[in-house]
Amino acid sequence: MLAGIVRLASLVSGARCAAVHILDEDHQNRIAGHGVRLGVEPLEGSMSELVLHGGATICVADATENPRLQGTAFAHGGEPVRFLACVALTSAGGELLGTLCAFDTRRIELGEAGLAGLEELARQVSAHLEMVDLISDLGAAATRDPLTGVANRLILEDRLRHLIARRTIRDHPLVVAMVDLDDFKEINDRHGHATGDHVLRTVALSLTKAVRPEDTVARLGGDEFVVCAQLGAHDLAEKFRARLQSAASPPIRLPGLQLLPSATVGLASAVDADSADAILERADQDLYRRKQRRREQELPPREARG
Repeated sequence: MLAGIVRLASLVSGARCAAVHILDEDHQNRIAGHGVRLGVEPLEGSMSELVLHGGATICVADATENPRLQGTAFAHGGEPVRFLACVALTSAGGELLGTLCAFDTRRIELGEAGLAGLEELARQVSAHLEMVDLISDLGAAATRDPLTGVANRLILEDRLRHLIARRTIRDHPLVVAMVDLDDFKEINDRHGHATGDHVLRTVALSLTKAVRPEDTVARLGGDEFVVCAQLGAHDLAEKFRARLQSAASPPIRLPGLQLLPSATVGLASAVDADSADAILERADQDLYRRKQRRREQELPPREARG
């Protein structure tokens, strides 16, 4: 879409060059261009800086004759820009997003109709950029756990089905680990939910670092995570122990508080004709058995219980 708009901006203005710039604190990033290369340039002395500090629209027939533009880089050099029309791209809330510029080394007198056409194109670019941001935000919300940033259950199940189908073609090992933090409720009760959220984010990061980028870490909810990886069960368990249950694991540090949560991990390796639901269920059952054994080991002897 943006490539078409910059071509229209060139036609509407009569200029040989047109571009869309996105701005940050120090740079203008040319993301679409007609008759000009894309790339990142310093914001200082640029066309976009004029709009940033001087108003919504800049339009001059010859920049080399305009006292206001004498210090700008584009108005100097072997072939300086003469015609310049630069229109602000703004969000619905009035935030400056970037600029739509048309420019030429020739002098051009742009009439009111031409300038109005550029401003209408700028509104279309602004709407497009906001829509792209909205789609990106919605996509992230649909695929990521909002608290920890790891995958949610929808993406986990999709990825697991993909890995199972791939395993039928190539006999790769595939293991699912169900990870449940020990005594997490006590952390919430004693230190508050803000601390509990911090623990969950840190654990999610530890799990992500324990596996490869192509493996999947997901949060099912509460203090329960799932990892699916193309590793053997023993290898994955060792990675988790190193991350979650040793002094090398990054503790949760807050003023006056240092927590090192442990976790119970249930494991299930994929077998022939497995389904995503079946392997998740086996990992959950293994988790339950391990937690049950842990509880039994923590019980005092029968005589002491009276």
